[in-house]
Order: sequence, then C-alpha cells, then structure tokens
Amino acid sequence: MGDNMEIIKSLKLIFKYLHLSFKITKEYKIELFYAFFVSLTNIIGFPIVWFLLTNGGSNHLNTWHFHHLIFLSIVLSIIYSFLDLIGLWDVWKLVFSEGRTVILRYLTRPANFYLQLFGEHFFVGDLIRIFLYILILAYITINENIPIYNILAFFLFFLFGFTIMVLLLLIPVNLFLIYDQSTRGLPDLLWGFLSYAGLPIDNAKEVVYFFLHYIVPIAFIAVVPAKSFFEGFSINNLFSYFLVISCLFLINKYLWNVAVKRFEAIGG
Repeated sequence: MGDNMEIIKSLKLIFKYLHLSFKITKEYKIELFYAFFVSLTNIIGFPIVWFLLTNGGSNHLNTWHFHHLIFLSIVLSIIYSFLDLIGLWDVWKLVFSEGRTVILRYLTRPANFYLQLFGEHFFVGDLIRIFLYILILAYITINENIPIYNILAFFLFFLFGFTIMVLLLLIPVNLFLIYDQSTRGLPDLLWGFLSYAGLPIDNAKEVVYFFLHYIVPIAFIAVVPAKSFFEGFSINNLFSYFLVISCLFLINKYLWNVAVKRFEAIGG
C-alpha cells in the first residue's frame, strides 16, 4: 500500500511538472507569435503605406525609395526591440503603477532591477524580433552592396540614436519623480513626437528642420543612421550627435538631482 502511495505521489509530481512545462511552452508560443506579428507589421505596414503614396514606388519620397523606407522602418523597430530587451518599458510601468518611492529605489539600484528583470521577466520574443530585423538588414546590405565603412557608420550612429531615444524617454520619468502624477500627460505628448522618428524627415526646411533635429531630436534616432547606411559617414552628424546627447544628458542629470533632493526632503 505504501509503495502504491509513493507511486501516486510521483505521478502527481510528474503531472505537475508536465503541466508547468506545458504552460511555459504555451507562453513561449504566444511570445513567438507576438514577435512575428510585431515584426511583420513593422516591416510591411509603414513602408507599404508610403509605397502606395508614391504611385506604386515609381516616384521617390523626399529622396527615399521603397527599400530605403523599409530600412528606415526596421531601424526604428530594432530600437524599440532593444528598449524592450533592456527593460525600459518595465521602468515606465513602475513609474505609473508603484509610485515615486519604488521607482527611485529601482533607479538608484539598477543592478538589482536588471537581475530581477533578466531572471524573472526575460522575453524570448525580444530576441526573436531583433534576430528577424537583423536578417532583413543583412539582406539589404548584401543586395545593395553596401561598403563596409557605411555599415560601421550606421552602427555608430545607431548607437547614438538609441542613446537619444533612451534619454528622451527618461525625461518624463525624472519629471514624474519630481511632480508625481501631474506629468502623466507628458509621455503621450512625447510619444506623439517620437512617432515621427520613422518618417523621412531629413529634408525638412529651416524652422522645421531645426525643431526636429535639435529641439525634439527625432531625426537622429532613425533617419540619420539610415541615411548614413546608404550615403556614408558625415562628420557634421557626429558633432550634432555629441551636442544633442550632451544637452539631453545635462537635462536628465539636473532633473535627477532635483528629484533626489525632493525625495529626501519628504523623508523617502
């Protein structure tokens, strides 16, 4: 009788293990579907719209052709994928769900946050999305016979563009730490501008050019890296990146210092 009970316990344990494995597998399948769905919509959605607006691709759009537009769309999409991978969206969720005290503690102890993120909330879908985008970037690179120095220039400017995106998104986080819920409308306003980062805005003129390059520097996020991929390195762009990143860094540093002082002043 005792042996039978042990067998039953073992079978229950095996069943629980299989059930847990099934749940995990099911989650990964959903995640896999999500990765393919997001990748597919990013790849064909925006470029196809512009393809239709240019009479079937017979005309260019602001000097951009169809394969350029696909590349531009993928550059922005891969930046979003990396933002997901490093957990920036998790920081934003903490901001608006758990309050200033929690988010400040996470930001002052980033190692703990990322250990928790990669240990418990690591999403395979983010890696799948990045892999799919890189495959398409590699195809365009081979098909267009892109020189190696253009590729190196792209990766350099892509890194700078990613840095600008992160610094822009940290501004409302820092403002939240200072003003609590009063800044909840700022992320929506900021996203309204960032949505233009995937548009071919590089030839905008005068005031619009200055605004989109330096006031809300969305041109440096995806457009400039994409142009460098097809047209090569520009020393002027390099100086512009350093200027924009320096300004955004100083803004965030100032806001962070104000936030920490305000946090300490209320006894947090």
